[in-house]
Amino acid sequence: MTDFTQLTVKELVEGIKAQKFTSEDVVSFYISQCEKKQDLNAVLEIFYDAIEKAKEVDSKIAQGQTLGKLAGVPIIVKDNILNKGKKMTCASKFMQDFVSPYSATIVKKLEAEGAIIIARANMDEFAM
Repeated sequence: MTDFTQLTVKELVEGIKAQKFTSEDVVSFYISQCEKKQDLNAVLEIFYDAIEKAKEVDSKIAQGQTLGKLAGVPIIVKDNILNKGKKMTCASKFMQDFVSPYSATIVKKLEAEGAIIIARANMDEFAM
């Protein structure tokens, strides 16, 4: 597996669009990094459906479709940012069962440009 940590976001997008590597490769790599470092408790939840989203990006590239500025780039959002259908707890036990009914504007904008949300990051409770 290629180490993508030395590439900038711009290099990732260019490489994905030029088919030097796939979005699936990049997303799978960063998911594996999250899994390897679970003892740090930096990531609360990994979204494995991100791999399917990466495959969709790769399919669009193969079909010659126009893609956004962040096509296939994996992103981790803090646990206080709403992502439709995903948990959002603000790192609080009080909100441990809350599932977001909609996505925050930033998530919508990132996804509109082709970014792929791969995980939910830990934080201080309610970002205090």
